[in-house]
Amino acid sequence: VNVVAWLARWGEPPAPLQWRYLHLTGRTRAGHDLRLAVRVAKLVDDGVVHYAITLRDVGEELRNLADLRHQYLVTSRLLALSEDGVLMLYAHLEITYANPAMERLFGYPARALLGKRLSELLPLRYREGHDAHVRRFEAGTAPSRLMGERGAVVGLHRDGLEIPLEASITKLSVPGASIEGERVFA
Repeated sequence: VNVVAWLARWGEPPAPLQWRYLHLTGRTRAGHDLRLAVRVAKLVDDGVVHYAITLRDVGEELRNLADLRHQYLVTSRLLALSEDGVLMLYAHLEITYANPAMERLFGYPARALLGKRLSELLPLRYREGHDAHVRRFEAGTAPSRLMGERGAVVGLHRDGLEIPLEASITKLSVPGASIEGERVFA
């Protein structure tokens, strides 16, 4: 391996930011693998090229990421198999996720539900006040609530028939999330 050529290649500013660090596996003196993030920076001083190399142990970070992926896959599978309809929306109150049970319940394919306002799944007489009810819940301190405490909950099937529902709402904050709105409703 030509070390100078390798350093020159990785010492240039990366075009996509995701290439800022190169992930490599190193080996400790004891012979254990060590997952590293490596960054090479090219420095020029009076025409002399120098390379600064930084190494960061990312083993725990990668293990945590693998654990999160596993949890995500398990949760996704459970939601997909659930007999109960589950949907998710962010603070703008548009549906961002619908499981297969929601498809069966309302007669829409999940893709058709994405982007719809939740109130569109209600009969016209309930739509106007629905967003206000959700906003009051959002402003309150309760993390979840059974809906229907003030009366029956009714949905509107794709074919126009009204369907009686049992429903609950849960909110959670996602600080620092890159999604629009940091409040999630499910």
